[in-house]
Amino acid sequence: GTGLGLTIVSKLVHAMGGQIFVQSELGKGSTFEVYLPLRKSSRHHADGCVGGINPPHISNGFSNFCELNSHGKVQAVDVEMGNTGSAPLIPQRSFGGTLSSPPSSTIKMNSKQKPLAPFDLPPDTVVLVVDDNAMNRSILKRMLTQFKLAHVEAANGQEAVDIMLSSRNYTSNAAAPEVALVLMDLSMPVMDGYQATSTIRRYPVFANLPIVALTAATIEEGKQHALEVGVTEYRTKPIKRDMLHSLCQQYLPNPSSGNDTREIV
Repeated sequence: GTGLGLTIVSKLVHAMGGQIFVQSELGKGSTFEVYLPLRKSSRHHADGCVGGINPPHISNGFSNFCELNSHGKVQAVDVEMGNTGSAPLIPQRSFGGTLSSPPSSTIKMNSKQKPLAPFDLPPDTVVLVVDDNAMNRSILKRMLTQFKLAHVEAANGQEAVDIMLSSRNYTSNAAAPEVALVLMDLSMPVMDGYQATSTIRRYPVFANLPIVALTAATIEEGKQHALEVGVTEYRTKPIKRDMLHSLCQQYLPNPSSGNDTREIV
């Protein structure tokens, strides 16, 4: 490949406060090690690593890291970190279109990031995140949660189509969530983002649904094809927090009114 995947991994790891190392030997191959700062959970696993928690600010200068050992097993490693700021949040996962509602309290991020206005949409108005990579979905869901936006997820295009056909947009079922925005990866198994978008656009009720393509590919032909099948906008990964917030502002109903003085920092 072109090495684009490694570039994305490096940016994601550093965005989460971690580190990535490489050892390479000509003719034999390369070993990559990723270290992420995670606080030990009260719910310990057999491997000693973290469960699905939201770790607070690290203040003691040490943290529990997880790494893959030589046998491919995840193991805990205590590493001195110094004052790194905040640890990454480990979001809860939802499967098969299960609704994930945003928490009531504001989640703090790095103090260097500028404040962003939260959204104030009904809890059953959701953003559909479509990506076959679980880490990519988790990062997008984390940012959406910080924006106070509910979300559902799909691991491939077929799941996305199924979710859309069971949504309130299509069924008029008041108990079903209404999808207001789709974040669509393009390269996926089962059904890719191009075919999924084309399938969704066959239904007149989805004619004006904003579908934003998020992809690591930068080939102009791929962008043109995406627009031809009905993608509203084409963005290249990695997707940063400010960019995602801007997209949500552009395609979702207006953020919370001026009466709400909360800020996402």
